[in-house]
Amino acid sequence: MAGIDKIEKVVEILQHTGRLRRTELVNRLMKEGDMSKTPAYSAIDEAEQLGKVKREERKKGGELMVFYTVHFDIEENEKEIFTSMDKRLKEFDNRFNFIKAAFPRLNIEEKAASIESFMFLHLLIYSSIHSLWNNFGQTNEWKTLLDKANSKSSPIYELMRTCPLEEGLHIARRLIEGKNELIDDVFNQQEVHFDEIKKKYSS
Repeated sequence: MAGIDKIEKVVEILQHTGRLRRTELVNRLMKEGDMSKTPAYSAIDEAEQLGKVKREERKKGGELMVFYTVHFDIEENEKEIFTSMDKRLKEFDNRFNFIKAAFPRLNIEEKAASIESFMFLHLLIYSSIHSLWNNFGQTNEWKTLLDKANSKSSPIYELMRTCPLEEGLHIARRLIEGKNELIDDVFNQQEVHFDEIKKKYSS
């Protein structure tokens, strides 16, 4: 029978994660809880029996894997977040298809602004889903959504290539300038906070 301190260590580790695979949790317990493998497995099983942790079975690749969490509403929250991100991808497609149909009639500035906004939006959506894919255990459902998000970049570049050479060069310059401006904006916004921390903690 595992001691209460070992069971609490299981809970402590899981409190700082969304969920962990059984093998990952065992490795963390061996490293952070000073346990060997058998006591680590026992601590997990007893934490589950006591209702302190929740066991979930999910598919990752073609393999059925066991995950644990102390966030008992995580499955419900995950479904809501997944549905929300899936809806955003569909809205992305709706807007892109509209712009794609209108694209030949747009002037050069409208084309540049459209391409720039879709590239930026794609970057935000893809990075968000990638983080969620990691947080929720890299399961098949999230991998499918991640692949779907990743596939959105090619149509943007294909649309850009329909522009005449001069327009394409103008849009490429604007994209580079826009990225540099965004980086500058973030640095400027961070500067006050950085200076405060630097003053406080520099010796």
